[in-house]
Amino acid sequence: MLCEDVLTTGLSLKKLEEAVRRAVPDCEVVPEVPVFCNRSAHASPYGDRASIPGRRVLALVNRPMPDWARGENPFTPDGAELVEPVRPKESGWATLNASYE
Repeated sequence: MLCEDVLTTGLSLKKLEEAVRRAVPDCEVVPEVPVFCNRSAHASPYGDRASIPGRRVLALVNRPMPDWARGENPFTPDGAELVEPVRPKESGWATLNASYE
């Protein structure tokens, strides 16, 4: 079962599934994905649930939330980020995709 804390684009979910399938090629992945918050802009035919290709997202909170590109933060005079990220988002994928033998 794949799960997410906050779903925005579904890219992390896609990468997670790819990593799981590389590690265990014959695994079965549950089509439903539980998430705490679905902030994606996907249209929802399920009312409080949203849909992403090949998966049914089951969210506690299903609400599109605004975001903006780096340098375009409307809450600061210069558009800069209020707090820099602790680490680049992609840094954890090497650990996730590491071979565990």
